[in-house]
Amino acid sequence: MSQATAPKYDLVLKGGRVIDERNGRDGRFDVAIARGKIAAIALSIDADGARVRDVTGYIVSPGLIDIHTHVYHKATSLSVDPGLVARRSAITTLIDAGSAGAGNFDGFRDYVMAHSAYRILAFLNISFPGIFGFDKDVQLGEATARSMLPVHHCVAKIEANPDRIIGVKVRIGGLVTGDFGLGALELALEAANAVGLPLMTHIGHPPPS
Repeated sequence: MSQATAPKYDLVLKGGRVIDERNGRDGRFDVAIARGKIAAIALSIDADGARVRDVTGYIVSPGLIDIHTHVYHKATSLSVDPGLVARRSAITTLIDAGSAGAGNFDGFRDYVMAHSAYRILAFLNISFPGIFGFDKDVQLGEATARSMLPVHHCVAKIEANPDRIIGVKVRIGGLVTGDFGLGALELALEAANAVGLPLMTHIGHPPPS
């Protein structure tokens, strides 16, 4: 087929409920795709030779963002395969919530993030080893001692990875912090303030109250 007679679109999705919060859309629309990008959204689009898929009864939306995942896959016991989860959940961006700390973030970046077809961003754990001892039969708190939470290492790692790290993470409560309690929260807040990024806090069982 010549360039002049080639279809304007590669694919047209017809009859789906389009939910596009940014542009204020929520209703039944057709969506046309050309060269991997959204080319048109309208009540009715002439496919004009393009491939057509009837998505009546389905929701059509931009890729979703999961703001709390653990995807340092095969490096920590609580992490899952990011690709498997993303594909079945319509997710295009996964936010890892503190699986890695300053001591092992480079491995997360080079061996998981760099090889994923999906965008992975992270909250860096204030704990140097990240969440290293979490399983149904193993509970080793990563924030039980000040020596495990070196603020300067956390800050330096964030400053070296501004394209991947979007905040600081801390887990507090029960076995995670032990007698150190709110001390872990205070150090995490210090690190977050130093880099001007958000702090995500997982609050578990007491103590503290």
